[in-house]
Amino acid sequence: MPLAEDRRDRTCLLVTSEAGLAGELDGPGVADALGQFREAADRSRNRGLSPTIYVPDNKDLCGQLAYLPPPLTAPGLAAGIRSAEETLLAGRHFTYVLLAGGGSVIPSWRLANPAADSDADFPSDAPYGVVEPGDGIETFLLPDRAVARVPLVSTLGRLFTDPTPRGGSVPFGLAAAIWKDQARKVYGVLADRALVTSPPIDLDSFKSEWLAANTVLYFNVHGSRDERYWYGQQDLSYPKVLSPEVVARSGIEGALVMTEACYGGLVEGKHPQDSIALEFLSGGAAALVGSSAIAYGSPQEGLSEADLLAYLFLKRVAAGERFGDAFVESKTDFAVEMLRRQGYLDGDDKKTLVEFNLFGDPSASLGGLAQGKGKGVMIPEEIILSIKQVVAARFPEMRGVEPDLAEELTALDGALAGKVLKRRPLSTPKGGERFVERKVFVASFARQVVTGNREVERVVRITFDERGEVLKIVTSK
Repeated sequence: MPLAEDRRDRTCLLVTSEAGLAGELDGPGVADALGQFREAADRSRNRGLSPTIYVPDNKDLCGQLAYLPPPLTAPGLAAGIRSAEETLLAGRHFTYVLLAGGGSVIPSWRLANPAADSDADFPSDAPYGVVEPGDGIETFLLPDRAVARVPLVSTLGRLFTDPTPRGGSVPFGLAAAIWKDQARKVYGVLADRALVTSPPIDLDSFKSEWLAANTVLYFNVHGSRDERYWYGQQDLSYPKVLSPEVVARSGIEGALVMTEACYGGLVEGKHPQDSIALEFLSGGAAALVGSSAIAYGSPQEGLSEADLLAYLFLKRVAAGERFGDAFVESKTDFAVEMLRRQGYLDGDDKKTLVEFNLFGDPSASLGGLAQGKGKGVMIPEEIILSIKQVVAARFPEMRGVEPDLAEELTALDGALAGKVLKRRPLSTPKGGERFVERKVFVASFARQVVTGNREVERVVRITFDERGEVLKIVTSK
Protein backbone atom coordinates (compact mmCIF):
# COMPACT_ATOMS: atom_id res chain seq x y z
CA MET A 1 0.00 0.00 0.00
CA PRO A 2 1.42 3.44 -0.83
CA LEU A 3 2.95 5.19 2.12
CA ALA A 4 0.95 8.35 1.51
CA GLU A 5 -2.31 6.46 2.15
CA ASP A 6 -1.01 4.89 5.35
CA ARG A 7 -0.11 8.30 6.77
CA ARG A 8 -3.53 9.88 6.54
CA ASP A 9 -3.93 8.65 10.13
CA ARG A 10 -0.50 8.79 11.75
CA THR A 11 -0.34 5.82 14.08
CA CYS A 12 2.47 5.20 16.52
CA LEU A 13 3.30 1.98 18.36
CA LEU A 14 5.40 2.65 21.46
CA VAL A 15 7.25 -0.50 22.46
CA THR A 16 9.27 -1.35 25.56
CA SER A 17 10.06 -4.43 27.67
CA GLU A 18 9.34 -4.69 31.37
CA ALA A 19 11.91 -7.45 31.81
CA GLY A 20 14.44 -5.43 29.84
CA LEU A 21 13.83 -2.36 31.98
CA ALA A 22 14.14 -4.47 35.13
CA GLY A 23 17.58 -5.54 34.00
CA GLU A 24 18.71 -1.88 34.00
CA LEU A 25 16.60 -0.33 36.78
CA ASP A 26 15.37 -1.18 40.24
CA GLY A 27 11.69 -1.83 40.98
CA PRO A 28 10.65 1.82 41.50
CA GLY A 29 12.74 2.78 38.47
CA VAL A 30 10.79 0.39 36.26
CA ALA A 31 7.48 1.76 37.47
CA ASP A 32 8.72 5.32 36.91
CA ALA A 33 9.92 4.49 33.38
CA LEU A 34 6.58 2.90 32.50
CA GLY A 35 4.82 5.96 33.90
CA GLN A 36 6.94 8.25 31.73
CA PHE A 37 6.17 5.98 28.80
CA ARG A 38 2.40 6.45 29.32
CA GLU A 39 2.84 10.21 29.66
CA ALA A 40 4.84 10.29 26.42
CA ALA A 41 2.02 8.43 24.68
CA ASP A 42 -0.44 11.03 25.92
CA ARG A 43 1.78 13.89 24.70
CA SER A 44 2.12 12.28 21.27
CA ARG A 45 -1.49 13.19 20.55
CA ASN A 46 -0.38 16.80 20.47
CA ARG A 47 1.73 15.82 17.46
CA GLY A 48 -1.31 14.46 15.66
CA LEU A 49 -0.48 10.83 16.45
CA SER A 50 -2.72 7.95 17.45
CA PRO A 51 -0.56 6.11 20.01
CA THR A 52 -0.67 2.52 21.23
CA ILE A 53 1.53 1.25 24.06
CA TYR A 54 2.89 -2.27 23.66
CA VAL A 55 4.74 -4.00 26.52
CA PRO A 56 4.81 -7.49 25.01
CA ASP A 57 6.38 -9.32 27.97
CA ASN A 58 3.74 -8.17 30.50
CA LYS A 59 0.42 -10.00 30.11
CA ASP A 60 -1.53 -7.25 31.83
CA LEU A 61 0.05 -4.35 29.93
CA CYS A 62 0.00 -5.91 26.46
CA GLY A 63 -3.80 -6.23 26.63
CA GLN A 64 -5.29 -7.59 23.41
CA LEU A 65 -1.90 -7.60 21.69
CA ALA A 66 0.31 -10.67 21.47
CA TYR A 67 2.10 -11.69 24.67
CA LEU A 68 5.77 -12.55 24.19
CA PRO A 69 7.47 -14.29 27.13
CA PRO A 70 10.88 -12.87 28.10
CA PRO A 71 13.55 -12.64 27.00
CA LEU A 72 12.45 -10.86 23.85
CA THR A 73 14.10 -11.72 20.56
CA ALA A 74 14.30 -9.42 17.57
CA PRO A 75 12.41 -11.77 15.20
CA GLY A 76 9.81 -12.46 17.87
CA LEU A 77 9.18 -8.77 18.50
CA ALA A 78 8.97 -8.09 14.76
CA ALA A 79 6.27 -10.76 14.54
CA GLY A 80 4.51 -9.14 17.52
CA ILE A 81 4.50 -5.77 15.74
CA ARG A 82 2.99 -7.33 12.62
CA SER A 83 0.39 -9.06 14.79
CA ALA A 84 -0.47 -5.71 16.41
CA GLU A 85 -1.07 -4.24 12.96
CA GLU A 86 -3.43 -7.07 12.09
CA THR A 87 -5.29 -6.62 15.38
CA LEU A 88 -5.49 -2.83 15.47
CA LEU A 89 -5.14 -1.63 11.89
CA ALA A 90 -6.72 -4.39 9.83
CA GLY A 91 -3.43 -5.08 8.10
CA ARG A 92 -2.33 -1.51 7.48
CA HIS A 93 1.02 -0.66 9.03
CA PHE A 94 2.00 1.80 11.72
CA THR A 95 3.37 5.12 10.59
CA TYR A 96 5.95 5.03 13.38
CA VAL A 97 7.30 2.33 15.68
CA LEU A 98 9.18 3.76 18.65
CA LEU A 99 11.46 1.42 20.58
CA ALA A 100 12.09 2.60 24.16
CA GLY A 101 15.39 1.36 25.53
CA GLY A 102 18.79 0.30 24.28
CA GLY A 103 19.74 -3.11 22.96
CA SER A 104 19.57 -4.68 26.42
CA VAL A 105 15.91 -3.61 26.71
CA ILE A 106 14.70 -3.98 23.11
CA PRO A 107 17.05 -6.26 21.14
CA SER A 108 18.61 -4.97 17.93
CA TRP A 109 18.93 -7.22 14.92
CA ARG A 110 22.40 -8.46 14.00
CA LEU A 111 22.76 -8.32 10.25
CA ALA A 112 25.42 -10.08 8.21
CA ASN A 113 27.64 -7.55 6.47
CA PRO A 114 27.00 -7.44 2.67
CA ALA A 115 30.20 -5.43 2.09
CA ALA A 116 33.76 -6.76 2.16
CA ASP A 117 35.14 -5.00 5.22
CA SER A 118 36.00 -5.79 8.83
CA ASP A 119 32.42 -5.65 10.17
CA ALA A 120 31.40 -9.30 10.52
CA ASP A 121 27.90 -8.18 11.46
CA PHE A 122 26.38 -5.08 13.01
CA PRO A 123 23.29 -3.96 14.95
CA SER A 124 20.35 -2.56 13.00
CA ASP A 125 16.72 -1.62 13.58
CA ALA A 126 15.96 -1.72 9.84
CA PRO A 127 14.18 -5.13 9.95
CA TYR A 128 11.61 -3.73 12.41
CA GLY A 129 10.52 -1.38 9.66
CA VAL A 130 9.62 -4.08 7.14
CA VAL A 131 6.09 -5.47 6.88
CA GLU A 132 6.99 -8.67 5.00
CA PRO A 133 10.51 -9.79 6.00
CA GLY A 134 12.28 -12.62 4.24
CA ASP A 135 15.50 -14.51 4.69
CA GLY A 136 18.01 -12.24 2.95
CA ILE A 137 19.23 -8.75 3.74
CA GLU A 138 17.53 -7.57 0.53
CA THR A 139 14.16 -7.85 2.27
CA PHE A 140 15.24 -5.33 4.92
CA LEU A 141 16.55 -2.59 2.63
CA LEU A 142 13.43 -0.47 2.15
CA PRO A 143 11.27 0.24 5.21
CA ASP A 144 7.48 0.27 5.12
CA ARG A 145 7.20 2.05 8.47
CA ALA A 146 9.50 4.47 10.26
CA VAL A 147 11.34 2.92 13.22
CA ALA A 148 13.09 5.05 15.81
CA ARG A 149 14.78 4.10 19.06
CA VAL A 150 15.13 6.02 22.33
CA PRO A 151 18.26 4.27 23.65
CA LEU A 152 18.37 6.15 26.97
CA VAL A 153 15.44 5.39 29.26
CA SER A 154 16.30 8.54 31.21
CA THR A 155 15.18 10.67 28.26
CA LEU A 156 11.64 9.26 28.04
CA GLY A 157 10.32 12.20 30.04
CA ARG A 158 11.29 14.57 27.21
CA LEU A 159 9.75 12.53 24.43
CA PHE A 160 7.20 14.42 22.30
CA THR A 161 7.85 17.66 24.16
CA ASP A 162 8.76 20.86 22.34
CA PRO A 163 12.05 22.08 23.82
CA THR A 164 12.83 25.72 24.38
CA PRO A 165 15.14 26.80 21.52
CA ARG A 166 18.65 27.82 22.50
CA GLY A 167 20.93 29.94 20.39
CA GLY A 168 20.23 30.62 16.73
CA SER A 169 18.14 28.70 14.27
CA VAL A 170 20.79 28.19 11.60
CA PRO A 171 22.31 24.81 10.72
CA PHE A 172 25.89 23.87 11.53
CA GLY A 173 28.15 21.69 9.42
CA LEU A 174 31.53 20.10 10.19
CA ALA A 175 33.53 18.11 7.65
CA ALA A 176 36.90 16.47 7.41
CA ALA A 177 38.89 18.75 5.13
CA ILE A 178 39.50 15.92 2.68
CA TRP A 179 35.70 15.57 2.18
CA LYS A 180 34.79 19.26 2.12
CA ASP A 181 33.57 19.24 -1.50
CA GLN A 182 31.12 16.38 -1.00
CA ALA A 183 30.04 17.77 2.37
CA ARG A 184 29.27 21.17 0.82
CA LYS A 185 26.86 19.56 -1.61
CA VAL A 186 25.06 17.79 1.22
CA TYR A 187 25.08 20.84 3.47
CA GLY A 188 23.89 23.01 0.59
CA VAL A 189 20.33 21.73 0.95
CA LEU A 190 20.25 23.37 4.39
CA ALA A 191 22.03 26.69 4.08
CA ASP A 192 24.54 28.75 2.14
CA ARG A 193 26.75 29.19 5.20
CA ALA A 194 30.31 27.91 5.10
CA LEU A 195 31.21 24.56 6.57
CA VAL A 196 33.74 24.25 9.37
CA THR A 197 36.55 21.89 8.32
CA SER A 198 39.04 19.82 10.27
CA PRO A 199 41.85 20.61 9.99
CA PRO A 200 42.38 23.46 10.69
CA ILE A 201 39.75 23.03 13.43
CA ASP A 202 40.64 20.46 16.09
CA LEU A 203 39.39 19.54 19.54
CA ASP A 204 41.18 22.49 21.18
CA SER A 205 39.81 25.10 18.77
CA PHE A 206 36.28 23.70 18.41
CA LYS A 207 33.72 26.15 19.83
CA SER A 208 30.92 24.51 21.78
CA GLU A 209 28.59 27.41 20.88
CA TRP A 210 28.64 26.18 17.27
CA LEU A 211 26.34 23.40 18.43
CA ALA A 212 23.96 25.68 20.33
CA ALA A 213 21.18 25.81 17.72
CA ASN A 214 17.70 24.30 17.63
CA THR A 215 18.11 23.06 14.09
CA VAL A 216 20.34 20.66 12.12
CA LEU A 217 23.88 19.64 13.09
CA TYR A 218 25.62 17.90 10.19
CA PHE A 219 28.89 15.96 10.51
CA ASN A 220 30.94 14.40 7.71
CA VAL A 221 33.91 13.16 9.73
CA HIS A 222 35.67 9.98 10.84
CA GLY A 223 34.46 7.82 13.70
CA SER A 224 35.72 4.72 15.47
CA ARG A 225 34.20 1.57 16.90
CA ASP A 226 36.38 1.72 20.01
CA GLU A 227 37.32 5.39 20.46
CA ARG A 228 35.11 8.12 21.89
CA TYR A 229 36.14 10.89 19.49
CA TRP A 230 35.25 12.02 15.98
CA TYR A 231 38.14 12.97 13.73
CA GLY A 232 38.93 15.23 10.81
CA GLN A 233 41.42 14.42 8.06
CA GLN A 234 43.83 16.10 5.68
CA ASP A 235 46.34 13.83 3.99
CA LEU A 236 47.64 11.57 6.79
CA SER A 237 46.65 13.92 9.61
CA TYR A 238 43.60 12.83 11.65
CA PRO A 239 43.02 15.46 14.37
CA LYS A 240 40.47 14.86 17.10
CA VAL A 241 37.68 17.36 16.51
CA LEU A 242 34.71 16.40 18.73
CA SER A 243 34.28 14.64 22.07
CA PRO A 244 31.37 13.83 24.40
CA GLU A 245 32.59 16.56 26.77
CA VAL A 246 32.25 19.26 24.10
CA VAL A 247 28.70 18.11 23.34
CA ALA A 248 27.84 17.96 27.05
CA ARG A 249 28.61 21.66 27.56
CA SER A 250 26.70 22.78 24.47
CA GLY A 251 23.04 23.75 24.19
CA ILE A 252 21.68 21.25 21.69
CA GLU A 253 18.06 20.89 22.86
CA GLY A 254 15.74 20.13 19.97
CA ALA A 255 18.48 19.71 17.36
CA LEU A 256 18.50 17.10 14.62
CA VAL A 257 21.93 15.47 14.31
CA MET A 258 22.97 13.86 11.02
CA THR A 259 26.35 12.12 11.20
CA GLU A 260 28.12 10.21 8.43
CA ALA A 261 30.93 9.08 10.73
CA CYS A 262 31.81 5.42 10.79
CA TYR A 263 30.15 4.00 13.94
CA GLY A 264 28.66 7.46 14.55
CA GLY A 265 25.38 5.81 15.55
CA LEU A 266 26.81 2.80 17.39
CA VAL A 267 25.18 2.97 20.83
CA GLU A 268 25.08 -0.67 21.99
CA GLY A 269 27.23 -1.19 25.06
CA LYS A 270 27.98 2.53 25.24
CA HIS A 271 27.29 5.31 27.74
CA PRO A 272 27.05 9.06 27.13
CA GLN A 273 30.56 9.64 28.48
CA ASP A 274 32.04 7.36 25.80
CA SER A 275 29.59 7.99 22.93
CA ILE A 276 29.08 11.29 21.13
CA ALA A 277 25.75 10.05 19.78
CA LEU A 278 24.42 9.18 23.24
CA GLU A 279 25.69 12.50 24.62
CA PHE A 280 23.72 14.33 21.94
CA LEU A 281 20.58 12.39 22.88
CA SER A 282 21.21 12.76 26.59
CA GLY A 283 21.61 16.51 26.11
CA GLY A 284 18.22 16.91 24.50
CA ALA A 285 18.69 16.45 20.76
CA ALA A 286 15.31 15.71 19.19
CA ALA A 287 16.72 13.04 16.90
CA LEU A 288 19.94 11.61 15.51
CA VAL A 289 20.68 9.60 12.38
CA GLY A 290 23.91 7.63 12.39
CA SER A 291 25.58 4.41 11.30
CA SER A 292 26.30 1.46 13.55
CA ALA A 293 29.18 0.24 11.36
CA ILE A 294 31.73 1.36 8.76
CA ALA A 295 30.11 3.92 6.46
CA TYR A 296 31.20 4.88 2.95
CA GLY A 297 31.27 7.89 0.66
CA SER A 298 32.79 8.67 -2.72
CA PRO A 299 36.05 10.66 -3.03
CA GLN A 300 34.86 11.75 -6.48
CA GLU A 301 32.55 14.59 -7.42
CA GLY A 302 29.28 12.67 -7.33
CA LEU A 303 27.54 11.74 -4.10
CA SER A 304 27.11 8.10 -3.12
CA GLU A 305 26.56 5.90 -0.07
CA ALA A 306 26.48 7.89 3.21
CA ASP A 307 26.85 11.22 1.38
CA LEU A 308 23.91 10.43 -0.88
CA LEU A 309 21.66 9.16 1.92
CA ALA A 310 22.44 12.21 4.07
CA TYR A 311 21.75 14.50 1.12
CA LEU A 312 18.39 12.88 0.36
CA PHE A 313 17.36 12.78 4.02
CA LEU A 314 18.31 16.39 4.76
CA LYS A 315 16.69 17.57 1.56
CA ARG A 316 13.36 16.19 2.77
CA VAL A 317 13.92 17.49 6.31
CA ALA A 318 14.67 20.98 4.98
CA ALA A 319 11.40 20.86 3.06
CA GLY A 320 9.57 20.39 6.39
CA GLU A 321 8.97 16.63 6.48
CA ARG A 322 8.86 14.83 9.82
CA PHE A 323 12.10 13.06 10.62
CA GLY A 324 10.59 9.56 10.48
CA ASP A 325 8.87 10.20 7.15
CA ALA A 326 12.04 11.71 5.67
CA PHE A 327 14.08 8.74 6.89
CA VAL A 328 11.78 6.20 5.23
CA GLU A 329 11.39 8.08 1.97
CA SER A 330 15.08 8.94 1.62
CA LYS A 331 15.94 5.25 1.61
CA THR A 332 13.60 4.70 -1.32
CA ASP A 333 15.07 7.80 -2.99
CA PHE A 334 18.52 6.26 -2.48
CA ALA A 335 17.51 2.96 -4.07
CA VAL A 336 15.93 4.73 -7.04
CA GLU A 337 19.07 6.80 -7.62
CA MET A 338 21.52 3.89 -7.39
CA LEU A 339 19.34 1.67 -9.58
CA ARG A 340 19.20 4.48 -12.11
CA ARG A 341 22.99 4.79 -12.12
CA GLN A 342 23.99 1.13 -11.91
CA GLY A 343 20.95 -1.02 -12.61
CA TYR A 344 21.55 -2.90 -9.34
CA LEU A 345 22.44 -2.37 -5.67
CA ASP A 346 25.91 -3.55 -4.65
CA GLY A 347 27.10 -4.53 -1.19
CA ASP A 348 28.07 -0.99 -0.22
CA ASP A 349 24.60 0.27 -1.20
CA LYS A 350 22.86 -2.45 0.77
CA LYS A 351 24.99 -1.86 3.83
CA THR A 352 24.27 1.88 3.71
CA LEU A 353 20.52 1.26 3.67
CA VAL A 354 20.51 -0.91 6.81
CA GLU A 355 23.40 0.43 8.93
CA PHE A 356 21.91 3.90 9.40
CA ASN A 357 19.37 4.07 12.22
CA LEU A 358 17.08 6.81 13.53
CA PHE A 359 17.18 7.69 17.23
CA GLY A 360 14.79 9.99 19.05
CA ASP A 361 11.43 11.43 18.02
CA PRO A 362 10.28 10.36 14.53
CA SER A 363 7.32 12.77 14.55
CA ALA A 364 9.40 15.94 15.09
CA SER A 365 10.25 18.30 12.25
CA LEU A 366 12.19 21.49 11.74
CA GLY A 367 9.01 23.46 11.18
CA GLY A 368 9.78 27.09 10.49
CA LEU A 369 13.38 26.77 11.67
CA ALA A 370 14.68 25.23 8.45
CA GLN A 371 17.01 27.67 6.72
CA GLY A 372 17.12 25.71 3.49
CA LYS A 373 14.13 25.02 1.28
CA GLY A 374 14.90 21.44 0.34
CA LYS A 375 15.65 22.43 -3.23
CA GLY A 376 19.24 21.31 -3.52
CA VAL A 377 19.90 18.92 -6.37
CA MET A 378 22.94 16.95 -7.47
CA ILE A 379 23.92 18.96 -10.53
CA PRO A 380 27.54 19.93 -11.30
CA GLU A 381 28.09 23.66 -10.95
CA GLU A 382 29.30 23.98 -14.54
CA ILE A 383 25.95 22.66 -15.81
CA ILE A 384 24.00 25.09 -13.62
CA LEU A 385 26.20 27.91 -14.95
CA SER A 386 25.53 26.87 -18.54
CA ILE A 387 21.77 26.81 -17.89
CA LYS A 388 21.95 30.31 -16.39
CA GLN A 389 23.80 31.49 -19.49
CA VAL A 390 21.18 30.01 -21.82
CA VAL A 391 18.38 31.73 -19.91
CA ALA A 392 20.22 35.06 -19.65
CA ALA A 393 20.89 35.08 -23.40
CA ARG A 394 17.23 34.54 -24.31
CA PHE A 395 15.64 36.39 -21.37
CA PRO A 396 17.86 39.35 -20.37
CA GLU A 397 15.51 40.26 -17.51
CA MET A 398 16.54 37.02 -15.78
CA ARG A 399 20.24 37.90 -15.57
CA GLY A 400 21.39 37.57 -11.97
CA VAL A 401 18.34 35.53 -10.90
CA GLU A 402 19.17 32.37 -8.94
CA PRO A 403 16.91 29.49 -10.04
CA ASP A 404 14.91 27.11 -7.91
CA LEU A 405 15.96 23.58 -8.86
CA ALA A 406 13.86 20.43 -8.80
CA GLU A 407 14.39 16.84 -9.88
CA GLU A 408 11.96 15.09 -12.18
CA LEU A 409 10.99 11.47 -11.49
CA THR A 410 12.42 8.78 -13.72
CA ALA A 411 11.42 5.19 -14.46
CA LEU A 412 13.65 2.29 -13.54
CA ASP A 413 14.20 -1.40 -13.86
CA GLY A 414 16.28 -3.81 -11.83
CA ALA A 415 16.50 -5.22 -8.30
CA LEU A 416 13.77 -4.10 -5.91
CA ALA A 417 11.94 -2.42 -8.82
CA GLY A 418 8.62 -3.99 -7.84
CA LYS A 419 8.75 -2.58 -4.33
CA VAL A 420 10.05 0.79 -5.48
CA LEU A 421 7.37 1.10 -8.15
CA LYS A 422 4.65 0.77 -5.50
CA ARG A 423 5.98 3.94 -3.93
CA ARG A 424 6.77 6.10 -6.95
CA PRO A 425 4.38 7.06 -9.80
CA LEU A 426 6.95 6.45 -12.52
CA SER A 427 6.36 6.91 -16.23
CA THR A 428 5.52 3.97 -18.49
CA PRO A 429 6.28 3.88 -22.24
CA LYS A 430 3.71 2.79 -24.81
CA GLY A 431 4.83 -0.82 -24.73
CA GLY A 432 4.15 -0.99 -21.00
CA GLU A 433 7.70 -1.89 -20.01
CA ARG A 434 9.49 -0.14 -17.21
CA PHE A 435 12.89 1.20 -18.15
CA VAL A 436 15.66 3.46 -16.95
CA GLU A 437 15.42 6.98 -18.37
CA ARG A 438 17.97 9.75 -18.18
CA LYS A 439 17.38 11.93 -15.14
CA VAL A 440 15.98 15.37 -15.86
CA PHE A 441 15.82 18.59 -13.85
CA VAL A 442 13.80 21.78 -13.96
CA ALA A 443 15.25 25.21 -13.18
CA SER A 444 12.66 27.91 -12.45
CA PHE A 445 13.64 31.58 -12.81
CA ALA A 446 11.23 34.23 -11.47
CA ARG A 447 11.40 38.02 -11.37
CA GLN A 448 8.98 40.88 -10.85
CA VAL A 449 8.99 43.21 -13.89
CA VAL A 450 7.13 46.43 -14.62
CA THR A 451 4.78 46.27 -17.60
CA GLY A 452 2.98 49.52 -18.30
CA ASN A 453 1.76 50.79 -14.98
CA ARG A 454 1.70 47.46 -13.18
CA GLU A 455 4.15 44.93 -11.76
CA VAL A 456 3.89 41.32 -12.88
CA GLU A 457 5.87 38.17 -12.23
CA ARG A 458 7.77 36.67 -15.15
CA VAL A 459 8.65 32.99 -14.87
CA VAL A 460 10.99 30.98 -17.08
CA ARG A 461 11.27 27.20 -16.64
CA ILE A 462 13.99 25.22 -18.37
CA THR A 463 14.08 21.42 -18.41
CA PHE A 464 17.47 19.76 -18.91
CA ASP A 465 19.14 16.40 -18.37
CA GLU A 466 22.10 15.39 -16.22
CA ARG A 467 24.49 16.17 -19.10
CA GLY A 468 23.20 19.72 -19.42
CA GLU A 469 21.25 19.15 -22.63
CA VAL A 470 18.27 21.52 -22.76
CA LEU A 471 15.05 19.59 -23.38
CA LYS A 472 12.44 22.35 -23.09
CA ILE A 473 12.08 26.05 -22.24
CA VAL A 474 8.74 27.61 -21.29
CA THR A 475 7.85 31.10 -20.09
CA SER A 476 4.83 32.67 -18.47
CA LYS A 477 2.47 34.62 -20.73
